[in-house]
Amino acid sequence: MQVDMHYYGTYAIARFAGFNVEKAEKIAYFSHAVDSFCCQNKIANNDEKNILIPFVFLPGGEGSHYHEKILCQKDSKISQEMFANHIKHAKNSRYGLQLVGIACKVFLDTFSNYGFSGINSSQNKVDRGSIKLINVKNPKLNTFITDSYHCFTKKQSPSLLVKFIKKIALTFNKDSLKVIGQYDVATLAEYPFLHWAFYYEDNEILSERNNPEDFLEGCEKLYEWLILFGKAIDENHTPVKKFSEVKEIINTTLRTENKLRDRVSCWRNLIEQKFIGDSKSIDTLEYDLNKWQKQNSKKTSLKTLSNLDCNEFNQAVIYHYNFVLKELLPKYAIDIDCISSD
Repeated sequence: MQVDMHYYGTYAIARFAGFNVEKAEKIAYFSHAVDSFCCQNKIANNDEKNILIPFVFLPGGEGSHYHEKILCQKDSKISQEMFANHIKHAKNSRYGLQLVGIACKVFLDTFSNYGFSGINSSQNKVDRGSIKLINVKNPKLNTFITDSYHCFTKKQSPSLLVKFIKKIALTFNKDSLKVIGQYDVATLAEYPFLHWAFYYEDNEILSERNNPEDFLEGCEKLYEWLILFGKAIDENHTPVKKFSEVKEIINTTLRTENKLRDRVSCWRNLIEQKFIGDSKSIDTLEYDLNKWQKQNSKKTSLKTLSNLDCNEFNQAVIYHYNFVLKELLPKYAIDIDCISSD
């Protein structure tokens, strides 16, 4: 998912769930900052899975073989356990909002990244010729999506994170029969309005993706988790809106066919419409990547990050990283140190 969902969408959901402007903005900012973190870290010694597994393609843990367990699954037990743990830890932590922001990002991504894994695997391989866009009403947008896809497969990508995946794929992927994550489908899983389908190369069953339905489900589940977090830090916490009251407008926003800039405008309009008089939520609502870059001007790896004078977000990143890889995944018999590309 992109900034429209991880920042603006997460902000709106946090506000609906009862958080004030300041807390909602912080949760949303550090939700999207995870992608900035991933893209700024050096990946060496074939350890791309150390970044992609805990932050982008959280394994679902289903199945008996590790190639099944490692696949990301929508709203998986692992993602639920991660969120519950982070809420418990955040309650008494100085980096609680940052940690919950990370949980929001990783959890919401399971609704777009499911069926793919963060390792270099033939299971991620898609028959590119089988990809079909279903019912895109705007012909110009249809052309834009198609051109963007072809642009990605050649040399460019409109998505920071997918560009990062492409970079490490080109670095480590010597075998054309294997790919990392969603490399073969580029940014198609990131368009909230897109209904599309494809075949994996090793499977004759059509995989159909209805992004607006998946994203709406993710928004509702995220809303529920944020209410739990609110009650964990304040027993009197109450949501501003029931999800049933905003479900239709969120659904409409997701299904509106637009490029990224206009999708952001739709979320801003939704927030303005639902929080009339709360001008600050619109006037100051702008994701500023420079804010992250100024605080993290020096590129670091996860190995050296713990030795720096970390800010609270970096501490939350380290906590999430260690919890997922060293505590959570081993409970489901997933040890990434033992995982190799198939």
